[in-house]
Amino acid sequence: MMTNKDFIVLTYLFPYVDSERSLKNKADIEFVVTKPAYNDMSPRTLKGIGEKQQYKDKMFAYLVNEFEKYFSNKPPKDKSSFDKWHEKVCNGIIQSFDGSGINIKIGKAQKIVNMSFKHFLLFGDSKGKIDYFKYCHTPIDNNVLKWCREEANIQRSYTWSNLNYNDYIELQEQIRKYLDSPQNTKYKYLDESCVSNLVLDYYIWVRYGDLNSFYSYWKDNQTKSDFYNENKDIIERTNNILSK
Repeated sequence: MMTNKDFIVLTYLFPYVDSERSLKNKADIEFVVTKPAYNDMSPRTLKGIGEKQQYKDKMFAYLVNEFEKYFSNKPPKDKSSFDKWHEKVCNGIIQSFDGSGINIKIGKAQKIVNMSFKHFLLFGDSKGKIDYFKYCHTPIDNNVLKWCREEANIQRSYTWSNLNYNDYIELQEQIRKYLDSPQNTKYKYLDESCVSNLVLDYYIWVRYGDLNSFYSYWKDNQTKSDFYNENKDIIERTNNILSK
C-alpha cells in the first residue's frame, strides 16, 4: 500500500502538481479539469471543438460537479462500484456534446477523467483520502499501449481515442492482471506490494515519454534541489526502475 515515501516517488515522477491545491477546493478541481487534464485529452484532434465553447463549458461543469460529489461522499467500496461510476461519468462527458456535431468517444472521455485523478492524487490533502484512488484506472494513450505491447505482452490494435468501453475495461483488467503477476518485478510500492493501475502511469509517462527532458528538468530546476537532495535514496531507486 502507499506510504508517505511513495508519494515522494510520485512527486519526483510527476513534479508539476501544486501540493497546496486541495480536493475540497472547487477552484482547484476546476483548474485541473479545464487545463492539464483537458489538454491531455488531445482536443486538437476533435475538429471544430474550439468553436463549441458552450458545450465545453457544459462538460467542464458536469465533470467538476461529479468530482466534487465523488470526494465528498464515501469512497467506492470495491472495484465494481468505481467502474460503474467511471462509465457513468464518461458517458456524461459524451452526452455533454449532444447536438454539437463533435463526436467524442470513450477513449477521449476516459483520458480527461483519469488524468484528473492523476493530478488529484498529488494534491496536498490526498494522503488522507487514499481510498478514493484505490480503484482508479490507467489513463490510456499511445505510451500506455506501447508499454502494454513491450512490457506486459498485451497486444491491442486499436487507437486509444477510438476505444469503446468494453475494450477499455478489458484492457484495465489485463493491466491489473500483469501488475499482480510474478512477471511484474519493478512496478511496486516501497513495501514491495504492486502499484495500482493509476500509479503505473506515473512510471509509463516518464519511461515512454521524453526521458532526457525529464532528467534535464530535475538537473536544471534549482527550486527543486532541496527536495531532490533530501530524498536522494528514494529517487535513485526510482531511476533504477526507469532504466530497466
